[in-house]
Amino acid sequence: MSKPSQIIALLLALGILIVAGAALALSRTKIVLPIAISKPTPSTFAGRVSLTATSRDYLVLTIIGSYSDPIRISGWTLESAGASTTIPEGTALLRQGVVNTQQPIILYPGEGAIISFGTSPVGTSFRVNTCSSLLEKFQPFTPPLTDGSSVIEKGFYNDCVFTHKSDTDFYKGQWRIFTSSSSSLLSGEHGTLVLRDENKLPVATLSY
Repeated sequence: MSKPSQIIALLLALGILIVAGAALALSRTKIVLPIAISKPTPSTFAGRVSLTATSRDYLVLTIIGSYSDPIRISGWTLESAGASTTIPEGTALLRQGVVNTQQPIILYPGEGAIISFGTSPVGTSFRVNTCSSLLEKFQPFTPPLTDGSSVIEKGFYNDCVFTHKSDTDFYKGQWRIFTSSSSSLLSGEHGTLVLRDENKLPVATLSY
């Protein structure tokens, strides 16, 4: 073999060795590709509702922000540690001794609701009014209905409603909602509660 042929053969051999070494190095290299983790799509109501809890027995839901349109919350769900409950309908004008008509619960900006996990002492969720404190003559409520703001504390509830239902300040901008859950969703030492809209999209979260 001539000298140039020997040089070419040597170069080819070196090239084969280099390629083989590179392939071996690549085979031993762990390649980690980035994984895109998609976040759940938030509800269109996200940022318009706040949740707080000062007790394991109930939540305080408040409509916040500068929006003017109301929000229907009946049909929304609360989820925590594998358990869930649905916000029911209620009655805007509660009357004792009758079957109260149920309707979707609608909250306006600045209004709120106390959501209790037990059953309602009066058989339904209801909108708080000037006369509501009179209900406590016969049934206990947690927290109490009397908050010291223009409430009537004498007489009977139905009579009070008949007399004052047309007053401009009759309604107090708050609902009492009862989910009739078998237990509190705020169980355990710590956890996270998620409020979801009717499409199961997250509206707000509460860590406790």
